[in-house]
Amino acid sequence: MLPALNRSAVIVTPKQPFLDWIHAADPTSLALTLDDLEEPTIYLLPDCEDDADLRAHVKNYSDTIFEDQLDGWYRERSGWPADRDFETFCLWSEYRAHTLVLDFCDDPLAPLRIAPSGFGRLQSSETCSHSKSRNFGSDFSGALCSAKKPDKPDKSHLNH
Repeated sequence: MLPALNRSAVIVTPKQPFLDWIHAADPTSLALTLDDLEEPTIYLLPDCEDDADLRAHVKNYSDTIFEDQLDGWYRERSGWPADRDFETFCLWSEYRAHTLVLDFCDDPLAPLRIAPSGFGRLQSSETCSHSKSRNFGSDFSGALCSAKKPDKPDKSHLNH
């Protein structure tokens, strides 16, 4: 039996309003399409007992998640939208949350060092050669808002 982590996960993918903002913030990004933004980011949240608890955590962390998403595409904070609340997060992002996260790796979880240069930025001294992505457990998609990234594509050309 695979060990379950004492975490839940939320998977976030930008939607059209996010792309529209990227285009407005950085004119060199006009060639980007939603397909370029489709690779989701997975955020681990505190362990949750049920979907209601998980939804509350997504709402609680949505500003931090939203800011991480913005920073990943455009590092100049003055160009970020002023409204970064849960409602705006939901308009700009699709999310899916999962209450059960299983671990295929024998190695302990270790934080990755984030280089200041932006995407293409994840660096780790340890990797798991057997990790696979699977959807386990409870799943809700935009239950609080009609509002998905494991690895991010290289977007370093967008950073200022």
